[in-house]
Amino acid sequence: MGKSLEYIVEKFPDHRTTIIHLYNKDGDFRTLYEDYLTSALMLEKYRQYAIKDKRAENVYSELYVELEEEIIHLLSTGEK
Repeated sequence: MGKSLEYIVEKFPDHRTTIIHLYNKDGDFRTLYEDYLTSALMLEKYRQYAIKDKRAENVYSELYVELEEEIIHLLSTGEK
């Protein structure tokens, strides 16, 4: 498992096998997850360094939630 998958596996440990399977076999899931991870990292950057750009923080926060909801849906319907 690559280091990049640690984030999602820690977030959804019960779906570890499905996550790895989807990441390795489904390009759309891989892209979705990479966007999700990027939004999480950017959101953390804005929060950690107290950057005063609330608009950007809100955009990444909304994107993060939307992507997480899509991942949860895929994990719940893609369970093997």
